Amino acid sequence: MTTTYQRQQGFSLIELMVAATISMVVVLAASSVYLTTRQTQSVLTEKAGMFEGARVALEIIGRDLENAGYYPAEYSPNQNVANVSVVAYQNPCINPRNDTVSFCAVANQTPFNTGIFGCSGQRLLRSGSGTYACAAHVTGISATQADALVVNYYTVDSTEKLHIGQRGDCEGQDVANDAINSRNKVTPTISPLANPNRLTYDQPVGTITPSIVPNVPLFVSNRYSLSVMSNLVEGVTVNTFSMACDGNGNDNDSSAAAASIPSPMVSGIEQLRFLYLARTAAGMSQYMQASAVTDWTTVVGVRVCVLARSLQSTQAASYNLTDCAGADTSHTDGFSRKVFTQSFALKNMALD
Repeated sequence: MTTTYQRQQGFSLIELMVAATISMVVVLAASSVYLTTRQTQSVLTEKAGMFEGARVALEIIGRDLENAGYYPAEYSPNQNVANVSVVAYQNPCINPRNDTVSFCAVANQTPFNTGIFGCSGQRLLRSGSGTYACAAHVTGISATQADALVVNYYTVDSTEKLHIGQRGDCEGQDVANDAINSRNKVTPTISPLANPNRLTYDQPVGTITPSIVPNVPLFVSNRYSLSVMSNLVEGVTVNTFSMACDGNGNDNDSSAAAASIPSPMVSGIEQLRFLYLARTAAGMSQYMQASAVTDWTTVVGVRVCVLARSLQSTQAASYNLTDCAGADTSHTDGFSRKVFTQSFALKNMALD
């Protein structure tokens, strides 16, 4: 009987090294494609977030500007009293029933005189007891970075959902709590309307609730600007800016304390500037800064400029950008930026 032995064979060292090299090349190629795809997706996400932030900021301001100067004429408190005839927006501090008695202790009423007001390179600040005026920004925000926009109007909204109606200010607070509105409902000089579903003029302060239709229109004042803020992005603290708003739902003009701190609304907004379209005596209209407006009743439009910045670095190459202040600036920090501009007509003021 003959026994046949087969010789066992395997990979040689050279073959093993070639196979390992090929496998390593494939893994590296796949890893490179994955990392590139992930980085590209991250950049696209950041840019999409930047575009979305600018869109939301413009939408919020634009929606509010539609209300600027609004007064519900059907709620005019004209009750056979000769000096009561409110059919359009007026300063909330002026008592329509007794123009010798003011509704509020505001030292500077200019920001409330019309449905729109602004500060060039400044913010609107209440310092001390009821002194509203344009003042310098907080540390970290420059004069070329942000203006202040004040939007004033009236509402008779009674909705309990403050975030969907006009009863809540830009911070979601009930404007009935504003000291001006509170005084509008106390110490009556004439009899209230005979309607049990509305507040009476002698309604005690503190009992005003959103479920009750106000007897007189409630004053709303939203003041937009920028604030400094920090965001936590993927475990990393990112210092940036945010469009912010301070509403009058917590104003108390008889208090010596300063006005409330604006609430951040949209992060990643690096610049927020406004130009105002005002009618001239010659019948022409032109855009100008707030400091150049001499009569706010002639303003019929607002041009809003937003410079949005990505929250994370997108490794953007060095680039130049003309910002909202009209300056040509160079950026080398790797963050993406884009300028967005939109103009809004002030429908209520255009009808005056």
